[in-house]
Amino acid sequence: MWRQIDAGIPIYDRKLTADEVRRRIERCWKPYHEALAKAVDAALRHRGRLWHLNLHSMPNDAYEPGASRPSPERRSRRCGKALPRRRGYTL
Repeated sequence: MWRQIDAGIPIYDRKLTADEVRRRIERCWKPYHEALAKAVDAALRHRGRLWHLNLHSMPNDAYEPGASRPSPERRSRRCGKALPRRRGYTL
């Protein structure tokens, strides 16, 4: 479980107990991943393929002009060339 944001700033003012962590996993992590798996399965059945964009891994300042972002070259190695070349794709 994450304890701090990328800048080294603590998220919580104390260490979470084991019970708190277990409850968060049961209440948040498991339902999210179960719903995600269902959505992925449905998309694959309907379209036959799926692109998963991991946008939550962008740096905190990704919206700032001149911010550091993953390079197109790195992105191409990770997902192949189809997505970076695709024009007019709407999220």
